[in-house]
Amino acid sequence: MYRGASKLTPSEREVLVLLATYGEGSWSDLLSFFSGSTASLARALSGLEKKGLIKRIELPRKKIYYEVTEQGKQLVEETEKDRSLMIRILREASRRLIIKDLAEDAGKLLKDGKPEEAEKIILQAFGGLFFTAFVTAFRLGKNDEETLGRRLSEAIRALQPAVWTASWVLLTLAEKYPDTFEKIADKYFIFSGEK
Repeated sequence: MYRGASKLTPSEREVLVLLATYGEGSWSDLLSFFSGSTASLARALSGLEKKGLIKRIELPRKKIYYEVTEQGKQLVEETEKDRSLMIRILREASRRLIIKDLAEDAGKLLKDGKPEEAEKIILQAFGGLFFTAFVTAFRLGKNDEETLGRRLSEAIRALQPAVWTASWVLLTLAEKYPDTFEKIADKYFIFSGEK
């Protein structure tokens, strides 16, 4: 039986938490939310499988899914209090916040013909994401610059799914209100080359 979350690599810990959170996932599911490279994901899956923490499920037509074993679930439960797993909470809270702020509030303002107010909501939502990452890192960083830096890096990586979700919400809004988003894009586009 495998013991010890401390013996997991950061990539293995992230994949284990993702699978524990969502139940099961295919390679493409995991890649959508995983913060590392495809090679890191492959190594993490292989390592977790060798340690008996996840199992590979092969379905017809070469579909492959991964799920957490009972041993993996126990390890996740034992380490729930670990600070690095607080990042999972940050990720989920941020994703819900971004969907509410962007999809509901900004979408309603755009529909009501109030693009300036919608723009403020969009900026506040994205700013809020990164401020939340900083505050989380600060609270977990013990006022130590090195620890704060590491925690901030972890928190920003954990926000990747929320930023991805926010981008898709914005893309949907941009397709509905292209003129408004062209004006917003012109205002914030800072690249000095051609568009």
